[in-house]
Amino acid sequence: MSLDIAYFDASGKLVNVVPTARAENPGTKGAAITAPAQGAAQYVLEVPFGWFRDNGFTDDKGTPAKPVSFEVTEDLRRRASTADKHP
Repeated sequence: MSLDIAYFDASGKLVNVVPTARAENPGTKGAAITAPAQGAAQYVLEVPFGWFRDNGFTDDKGTPAKPVSFEVTEDLRRRASTADKHP
């Protein structure tokens, strides 16, 4: 499935978006898709491919075209603090 993977920092500010097209054959060795954050990120949102660009939030490279953020509620902070930690 092709997705935009959006990274947000601890305050809810958009860090970057990685538009990821579906791999031709995910079962093929070496077909891994990487989608790195371009800075410290605490939250991730996945939406349909091209959504952030098509709505004017990012350029073609996934860099924010204007300030984008969401409200980080106390409930969300609590849930994030108890989520599985991955190195």
